Amino acid sequence: MLRRRRVLVSGFARLLDTFSGAAYSWVEDSGSESPEVTMLRKSLALLILPLLLQACTTKKGMTAKPLDVGIKVVHSASFEKVRKAVYDALSELDFTLKEEKWDGRSENSYLILGSQGIASAPLGRLCRVVIEKGEAERTLYVHVESKTLGKETQATDEAVAKDFIGRVDKRLGK
Repeated sequence: MLRRRRVLVSGFARLLDTFSGAAYSWVEDSGSESPEVTMLRKSLALLILPLLLQACTTKKGMTAKPLDVGIKVVHSASFEKVRKAVYDALSELDFTLKEEKWDGRSENSYLILGSQGIASAPLGRLCRVVIEKGEAERTLYVHVESKTLGKETQATDEAVAKDFIGRVDKRLGK
């Protein structure tokens, strides 16, 4: 009679087992798993490991960046009109509003954070807009970052940020 023991599959190995729908893996002490299955597991591990180790942009990381990061644009419209234009541009580009608040680092800085794509996966991007409220003008800092960082995503992120600014400018008649 073969003894079986339950092995808790953690982290990376758990991801492999989720494809079969198991949170636990049953392994026979006799080592009855075929060499082909073992090789397949190792191959999948090598393919998936780089995806798991990539840096990932988070909401907390985006809000912690310096306030003046991103593309700078100055508008003479009122704060409320600029804020409304930012919300409309976020909506047009399918960004979901995640957070909006007066930033504690500066009394005149209003931070808006939007997310595009699947929230629980490293897909999509985050858009952070800081509106600095001045005496006669409002300064916008628009920063877009893909959740999965890479050299190829930087150009796309910059293009999305420029498109976003163009939509805000259009709404404000600039």
